[in-house]
Formats: sequence, structure tokens, C-alpha cells
Amino acid sequence: VWSEYKSALVGSPPDRSAAPILLSLDAKADMNSRRLALATLIEAGPANLRQICEKLLTVRSLNAVALEGLTRFDDPDLGKRITTQWSSFYPIDRPAAARAWA
Repeated sequence: VWSEYKSALVGSPPDRSAAPILLSLDAKADMNSRRLALATLIEAGPANLRQICEKLLTVRSLNAVALEGLTRFDDPDLGKRITTQWSSFYPIDRPAAARAWA
């Protein structure tokens, strides 16, 4: 997936829609920038939003935003994912995670 989006950025003309995807997945990027990029993706609703949010659900500083994106899909296994990741949610984000679970 990473190489697919990386090549989209250097194409002619570059696919600028790939920039938020690259930024949100870049572990070396500033966390606030990654969070904003993910929120932008959630608003835009690209076809691969679910896969991106599933990947970022494991990143503590991004999991609350990723969960927001995952709630847009009808996924009966979302509750299991939340319980698996529960300890990685910041305490301030846990009420929203519990609401998504319900």
C-alpha cells in the first residue's frame, strides 16, 4: 500500500489526494499533522479509508480518530477491536470508544 501511494505522489501530474494518506501513515511525521491528515481522510471518505483506520487503530495518539473513521462502517467486529485495543486508548478517549462499542 505504501509504495502505491508513494508512486502516486511522484506521478505526472502527482496525485495530491495521496498526500494525507502518506502523512497519516508516516510514523516519523509530527503526530498532530498525522491526526489532522487522518481527520481529513475521514471527511473525504476514500475507498481505502477502512484499511487506513484499521492500521492506525493501533497507534495510541491516533486511535481515537481512527475509531471515528471505523464507526462509519457497519462492522460487527468493531467491538472486539475496541476491547483488544482498550488499554492503548488514552483515558480521556475511552468514553468515546465505549460509545462506539455500544
